[in-house]
Amino acid sequence: LCLCGGTEILRSRARAMNALRQHEAELLGALRASGDGRWEWDVRTRHFSYYGRLYRSFGLSNSPDGDAAPVRVLGDRAFWRRWNSRRHPDDLQRLAPYLRRALNGQEEMFNAEFRMRDDQGRWRWLLSRARAVEHDADGRVLRLSGLDLDVTEHHAMREALSTAEAKYTTIYQTLPDAAGI
Repeated sequence: LCLCGGTEILRSRARAMNALRQHEAELLGALRASGDGRWEWDVRTRHFSYYGRLYRSFGLSNSPDGDAAPVRVLGDRAFWRRWNSRRHPDDLQRLAPYLRRALNGQEEMFNAEFRMRDDQGRWRWLLSRARAVEHDADGRVLRLSGLDLDVTEHHAMREALSTAEAKYTTIYQTLPDAAGI
């Protein structure tokens, strides 16, 4: 009787592990299709890991995009200096208080848009969304997990729409009043 129960527990565990592997493969497939990136930051140790094609445009040419494990950066201050030097200075200053609030546990989610300079010297808009996955006893964040999405094309379309709207509003306002004709 004990052997049968033990065998069923092992089978159940094997099914759960297979389902977990399948789920992970689906998520990685979706991430690869999007061209974006995922990251995790252990705030205590300053360990940072990243995965995805997106990061290759920002000087992280070793970023995996296949079945490889994420790249881990182990508390390297030089890495953080290089990474933050690519951020637009206005965005860095604007987001610093928000990030501080998020790390202190005052924000449930971290959701920010900012500009970063890519390897070709162009400013790219990124949307970073993260959630705390571990807190200390005081509610401060110990570990963040998130996604970075390139939303540059969205910003360009929004700007083009705004420009077109201003142009056609000006034209409409310069036309003679149809009721007065």
